[in-house]
Amino acid sequence: AQLAPAVRTAALGLSRVLRSGKGAASAARS
Repeated sequence: AQLAPAVRTAALGLSRVLRSGKGAASAARS
């Protein structure tokens, strides 16, 4: 049960990194 918060935090961090990465890629293309 203690593992759930860590997994949720990791998922949020990963999605945030992916989102920022997409933004950087799109900015570099244009």
